[in-house]
Amino acid sequence: MPELRKDPIVGRWVIIATERARRPGNFVDTAVHTTDARDCPFCHDQESREVYALRDGSSPQAPWKVRVVESGTPLFDGSGSVRRRGHGLYDVCDSFGAHEVVIETPEHVANMADLTVEQIKKHFETYALRINHHRK
Repeated sequence: MPELRKDPIVGRWVIIATERARRPGNFVDTAVHTTDARDCPFCHDQESREVYALRDGSSPQAPWKVRVVESGTPLFDGSGSVRRRGHGLYDVCDSFGAHEVVIETPEHVANMADLTVEQIKKHFETYALRINHHRK
């Protein structure tokens, strides 16, 4: 299970997920690899994991512009409690919170710089909404 450790030098919390170190094949060189829309994990079967969507209209069937889904491999778990303890040099606590994936556009673009200013604005508004939601 991932945990949070407080960096004693700079005083910020970092996520440590030691079990993910055993997955070196999961890193992809984006310069030589692009995902075909037919194989994209963010294009198919996301409705059941959707927690928020910014849509073109008020109907739930309206096309989405920005979508937020639960992570398929979450680092954080919201079911426990924050239990802080000392571990050698570090302050440590269990991972607690939410792990969501923001799908910035239904289009397949390689770089956020390829989006319009309005699309980028909607993304940051979505980030702010989700942060405020979890802050409560």
